[in-house]
Amino acid sequence: KAGLIVSLQDPEDKRRRLLTLSEHGVELLTRMEVAWRDIARSLHQLLEPHTHHLLRAIEEVEDGFSRKPFLQRIREVKRKRQWEEV
Repeated sequence: KAGLIVSLQDPEDKRRRLLTLSEHGVELLTRMEVAWRDIARSLHQLLEPHTHHLLRAIEEVEDGFSRKPFLQRIREVKRKRQWEEV
């Protein structure tokens, strides 16, 4: 619908469809890759001075997940919220 993909019948197997990016899809992908690189560079500049703190925070989160799974934490928060709504 957005014109990003071209669907063609497989010449070897008429039941199959082959999907490829359209010319517009390739153009958009190229522009997105440039934007992704800009975003990555911006994040790197933002986070570089804080990498030590960020890595420590990630370690703490991982440790917390090992003590209690994230899904369990979400369910507990949901139950508490529902209980408070009553």
